[in-house]
Amino acid sequence: MADAATGQQGADRTLVVMRHARAATGGVHDRDRELTSAGVRDAQQAGSWLATNGVVPDLVLCSQATRTRQTAAAVRDGLLAADASVPPVVARDEIYHGGIDELMQVLAQTPATGGSRDVGTVMLIGHEPTMSALSAYLCGQGVSFPPAGMTVLTTRAPWPALGASTARLRHHRTP
Repeated sequence: MADAATGQQGADRTLVVMRHARAATGGVHDRDRELTSAGVRDAQQAGSWLATNGVVPDLVLCSQATRTRQTAAAVRDGLLAADASVPPVVARDEIYHGGIDELMQVLAQTPATGGSRDVGTVMLIGHEPTMSALSAYLCGQGVSFPPAGMTVLTTRAPWPALGASTARLRHHRTP
């Protein structure tokens, strides 16, 4: 059955696009900035919100920056606190440096299955302005991405076939 919004065939896939949570400024190289205590709390609450809304990632992809890895860990803590499964986290350098094209390549490399688990829901944690641009590219709607802001997009497109306007905006959450 084809999805009415995208015309795509296949099983529903979900992509959670998230900007890293609040990070400290100054004093260290940008890549080494750490989350503030408020940022940790916001990311944990995001994980809890995902679990409560039935959006539990099978895989988390994040940049290699300290603040995105810490955001991923705090999201996992929030999922765990809500008794949800805890997904593996893979840090990719392309997410730190890349634009939409590079992020689309990272997503295209996502397997349909990851070992014994279906990778039907991917969470991508990165940086602005790329996260808002990616979300708008995929669903055709621009939204704000404050720290720890996220969109939940759904699509019937396989990961390698994602493209412009192939997804629908299901949720937009800000802390």
